[in-house]
Order: sequence, then structure tokens, then C-alpha cells
Amino acid sequence: DNVDPAELARPKRYLVHEVVALATVLGVVSSFFDFTFFAFFFRQPLSHLQTYWFIGSVLTELVFIYSIRVHKFVFKAIPPGKILFLLSIVAGVASIAIPFTSFGQSVFGFVRPSLPSMLVVFAIVAIYFVTSEVVKLAYYASGRTNKGEA
Repeated sequence: DNVDPAELARPKRYLVHEVVALATVLGVVSSFFDFTFFAFFFRQPLSHLQTYWFIGSVLTELVFIYSIRVHKFVFKAIPPGKILFLLSIVAGVASIAIPFTSFGQSVFGFVRPSLPSMLVVFAIVAIYFVTSEVVKLAYYASGRTNKGEA
């Protein structure tokens, strides 16, 4: 991955309690969105929930990588490395494609996704991304970190 030059300007000290605090807050956000997937799909057959939760889980983790990799607003940060970007695209496409394959349907019990349900998944992922960004930026703006300077 590429690293923002400002992150390399001075040695950083990472304090475990700061990492744990941010991870806990973002974990609560992630759990909320897991429950959101359940809320939208729990009345459908289990195979539908499994299919959409699989796709949504992979996509939320992929967008989370881009959010957490920098302290700044993600679109103002240095672009990610080509390998990270390429592998993210491959993983995202694979997570969407697998439920359409006979392999995904027979091995994992997935169903062929419908367009309306996929739009719900994409909306939840987008809202998750925005929420994670807002929480991350608020955390770093709160001044609770010691800025990690050694």
C-alpha cells in the first residue's frame, strides 16, 4: 500500500489503548450494520439471508480497509497501492459473482441474488462506509489520541 508522507514524517508511537478504543467503537458500528442486514433479510428464507449477508460482509470489510488505512477523509488521502486496489476489486467482484455460480449455490447454499435485494445490500454498504468515515474522523478530531509522536 502507499503511505501518506505525513505519516512517515516522524516516528510514531502506537499506544494499545488508543488502538483498542478505536477498534471497539468501529466494532460497534460494524455490529450495528450486521444487525441491519438481518433486519432487512430475516423474513426471507435462510439461504437469502446467507447470500446477502455474505456479499454485504465482504463488501463492508473491503470499504473498511480504505477507511481505516488513513486518518484523513478517505478521498483526500493518498491513493492506495495498485496491488491493494486490484485485489479489492477482485475480492468484491468474486463476492458478488459467487452466489450466481452453481459452485456458490451448491457448496454454500446461496441463491441467485435479485436486483432489488442487491440494491439494498449496496445501500447498506454505502451507509456503512459513510458512517465508518464519520466515526473515524470524529475520533481523530476529538483529540483523544496523543497523535502518536515519539
